[in-house]
Amino acid sequence: RSLGSRGDIRILHPATKCAPPMEFDLLCDDYKDQMNCTGSSTASPLLCNVQGYPTKLSKYVLCKGLGLCDDGLDEACVETKDCTIHKHKLCDGVKDCPRGFDEGIFCQSMAESDITCERKLSEDNL
Repeated sequence: RSLGSRGDIRILHPATKCAPPMEFDLLCDDYKDQMNCTGSSTASPLLCNVQGYPTKLSKYVLCKGLGLCDDGLDEACVETKDCTIHKHKLCDGVKDCPRGFDEGIFCQSMAESDITCERKLSEDNL
């Protein structure tokens, strides 16, 4: 159960949990309908702490300015020429932006650098 935007109590069902919001009014005020996502094609594999508890967020709340993760990881986003995307989805081999700018030419220079990073957003984490 969670409070809706009109103060009403909403029961969360498997079919609506982490599902794409049809309109902003359908989201729960506290976004609990977009948390603890598992095994769904709509789930983001981003794992972060929300109020101290490990939580997988829906891809629909990333880069939206909501600040749900305690450490702000859900807002670690980059603007490309055609979309805003979470930084851990850059250069991952999947074209997430409409024209594929997230897999653009700068990926080659990133791959050639000596920098090593841990990717926290990966389909392997589902």
